[in-house]
Amino acid sequence: MQRTKILSMLLGLALSGGCLQNVAEDHPDGGGVDDGDAGTGDPPGAQCLPGKTWIGFAGRQLDADRLLGGVESDRDRIKPYDVLGDEYERVLGQRPALIDTLGTTFGQDAARWYTEPGASAITLYSAYRVAFQGCLQATATGPEFAAAPTMADAPGACTNFAVRFWSGEASASELDACVATAVTDTAAEKDARRRWAYTCAAVLSSAGFLTY
Repeated sequence: MQRTKILSMLLGLALSGGCLQNVAEDHPDGGGVDDGDAGTGDPPGAQCLPGKTWIGFAGRQLDADRLLGGVESDRDRIKPYDVLGDEYERVLGQRPALIDTLGTTFGQDAARWYTEPGASAITLYSAYRVAFQGCLQATATGPEFAAAPTMADAPGACTNFAVRFWSGEASASELDACVATAVTDTAAEKDARRRWAYTCAAVLSSAGFLTY
């Protein structure tokens, strides 16, 4: 099984195609890197080779049946567990302790292995628990979280949460959903800071943060 995995990784490198540099061709002595052709404006280092083919076992062209992906088709992939702790710390300024106990829940891989992460009801619920723990600490201080959310201040707070957690602005519908969470959905909660924590966690456990 391990040999098969390693072979698959090597084939994957070969299939990356035109941006692999053939050092032996560029440097018969095996040393150095290609500095480009002087005066042509070519950047130094390895160059992409559009149209170059790669031959594998039995003379088979490795990319013969490769399907071209559409623009932005490699987006919205789930962040792997190994980076989530650091990601929470990056946006919150502190690492929720709960994330370090959920390796199995999030499908943590064994050392030197990688599988594409997936989402489920369990992982999304767990992500919300982690987010709420971190947001409770983030909203525990600060005068802006001392009073209950209102229609006057919730839009600004939701906008700030989105920029902070998603590195981008929320759409109108996303902003409306966040404001509704802050003002309406959490109205039964008496503690103002917990209401803000629920709102913060709703933004932090969305696809804007959990995917890349």
